[in-house]
Amino acid sequence: MVVSAPQKQSEPSVAKATKAKRWPKTLALIVLWQVIALLLCEVVMASAGLGEEEIFHLDRVIGFTHIPNKRIYWKQEGPGVYSYFNADGMREPHLTIAKPAGTYRVAVLGDSLVEGLQSPIEKTFGYLLGEELTKKMHRPIEVLNFGNSGYSTAQEYLQLKKVWKYSPDLVLMGYSNRDIFENWSPPDETITNVRPYALHLPNAKLVVDSSSVTNWMRTPRAKFLLSIAWIREYSHVWGMVSALETQFGHTDPTYKAICEFLTNPVKSIKMTCAALPGWIAAVPQNTIKSIGALMVFPSRHVPGVATAQETMIATDDARVTTAAARKATSDQEDAAIEDAAKDEAARVEALKAAEKDAATQSAITKAPDAIPNQPATKGVINKQRNVFLSLLTRTLGSLLAEMNSECAKHSSKFCVVAMPSKSELCALPGAPKDAFDLPYPQEVDLVKKLCADDAIPIYDAEAAMAKLDPAMRRCEFYTNHLTPRGHAFVAKSLQSFIEKQIETTSKP
Repeated sequence: MVVSAPQKQSEPSVAKATKAKRWPKTLALIVLWQVIALLLCEVVMASAGLGEEEIFHLDRVIGFTHIPNKRIYWKQEGPGVYSYFNADGMREPHLTIAKPAGTYRVAVLGDSLVEGLQSPIEKTFGYLLGEELTKKMHRPIEVLNFGNSGYSTAQEYLQLKKVWKYSPDLVLMGYSNRDIFENWSPPDETITNVRPYALHLPNAKLVVDSSSVTNWMRTPRAKFLLSIAWIREYSHVWGMVSALETQFGHTDPTYKAICEFLTNPVKSIKMTCAALPGWIAAVPQNTIKSIGALMVFPSRHVPGVATAQETMIATDDARVTTAAARKATSDQEDAAIEDAAKDEAARVEALKAAEKDAATQSAITKAPDAIPNQPATKGVINKQRNVFLSLLTRTLGSLLAEMNSECAKHSSKFCVVAMPSKSELCALPGAPKDAFDLPYPQEVDLVKKLCADDAIPIYDAEAAMAKLDPAMRRCEFYTNHLTPRGHAFVAKSLQSFIEKQIETTSKP
């Protein structure tokens, strides 16, 4: 019996089999080193206090809240400030839920001006106010900061449910510039613009609805943020990426377009295709002709198929015979474009004139019919503007009334403070105005009237700071928010007002 010797495997086959066995190990090593590098980055960034500016936890009812039990280092304005949010997103250290015996508590609601992340907590106006009142009134006065960047009055109304467990004796709501419009604003890519809406229509009840938040939570961006909630809360690397994303998202339209394409490519392509005819129509016809003349590309010759140059030469006679017709068509198109441009310019001028005319009157108290000799276009614009502002005014008044009623049910007094606004106090001459042209002092006067209707005490910190020299006012602000000096000014000006409220609500 003859037994054949086993054939030896060829060297290429052995090498191939060895590589096949080696690649999983190589891949695992690459992943391991990537994880180690990422962890090292996290340690270095945590030691340096970098990437600690991700502060928002998405909420399906109120929109967003502070991330609980989170240390942050805020440096978007000012020298950089360390803070810590407790389980309820509060900044105050050693704060207890149960109110200490004999203590008078003031809960302050508001947006980023109240939140004051740009200053240490002990230098914010609420903390300073509590210290000064404690010394002056010879009793413990605690001021709790519930401020949250971007909050509207509707969100502050919903936030009251979280305030009551701290048993406040007084609730102080900080009203900021343009808050009246934030109660009815659609969400967008920015988290601080994701808000529930409030609306009080005539002959109806006030509605505070979170459906806008619910709908936003179904967007690709929201789903992505929800899926990485743990990473957003604890990763310093992500915190750095998020800070850059927020900065670019506010200022760079190209970045917004890229994000829109990555999160919703189908919608982006459809919008681009829909806008393409308009872009082409906006390009001068001579430019289109020049581009067409330059688009002669060399191509590889295929037997039986004419090249681009050959095709153009073959059709040259046809171009000549139709030149007159095309010229006539081109002239008609150019004339149409010029007419459209003239109409658009006339429309813009009419709108500018209408806005300028509206600036000379109260946007809310005067009806458009009371202004004589106005063109129909101006009357329509003024009417729409007044109707919209009246609707938002009614809504804001109803929210204030509801908050006042809720405070009364919990044996707490409700007050309002109009926070100072840099955009108004430090405005440069000739600064652009918004479409409604409602100066902040007039907005504050409107809030005062709404508060008077329900006997709600209000203090005007905007008017108090307006008495300062213009050069001094700029020292009270960073880019948009209060400096420690600005907080000290607000605390000092508020002191007598809050002291009076405490005296009228304290039990004998």
